[in-house]
Amino acid sequence: FLKSKNLNASVISFWHMLEHAEEPWDYLKAAKNNLNKSGKIIIGIPNQQSFELKLFNQSWFHLAPKFHIWHFSPQSMEKMLQQTGYNVIKTDLWSPEHHFSGLLQSAINATTHSDNVLHRLVKRKQNFSTLKIKDVFWIIFLCTIGLPILILFWIVSSLFHKSGTFVIVASK
Repeated sequence: FLKSKNLNASVISFWHMLEHAEEPWDYLKAAKNNLNKSGKIIIGIPNQQSFELKLFNQSWFHLAPKFHIWHFSPQSMEKMLQQTGYNVIKTDLWSPEHHFSGLLQSAINATTHSDNVLHRLVKRKQNFSTLKIKDVFWIIFLCTIGLPILILFWIVSSLFHKSGTFVIVASK
C-alpha cells in the first residue's frame, strides 16, 4: 500500500490502526496518493482527551502501551491531516462500534485489575477454565446492573466531545 501506484480509491479507511504505526503520516500520504479526485479517508482512533482516560487512567483499554505508539486527540489528528494535505470534513465523537466496548473493558480493567480479560475472551485468547471469580463477577455485574451507568457515561462523554474514540473523515 505504501509503495503502490494510484489505486484510484473512493474511500480508504484506517480503523484503529494509525496509533500502531511508527510513522502514521506516511500512511496518510500514501492514502492521499491512492485516492481518486473526490476520494475520502476515514480514520477511527482512540481519543487521548477522553473522560475515559481521565477516569480510568492506567486501566483505560485504549492506552495499550505495548501496542499503541501514538495517542491522538481530535485536534492533533486534524492537524496531521491538514499537514499532509487533507481537508477535514467531519469529526465524530459518537463511535458505538469501538467506544462502548472500550468503555466496558476499561471499567472491567479498573475493577478487576486484570489485563483486558473480556477482550481476551472475545478474541478467544482467554481460556474459560483459567478465569478468576472476580473477573467473572465484574464482567457479569458491569454487563447487567452496571450497564445503565456505563451507557450514561458514554452518552455524556460523547455530548461533551470527550468520548473514548473518534472517527474523522477528510478529503484530498
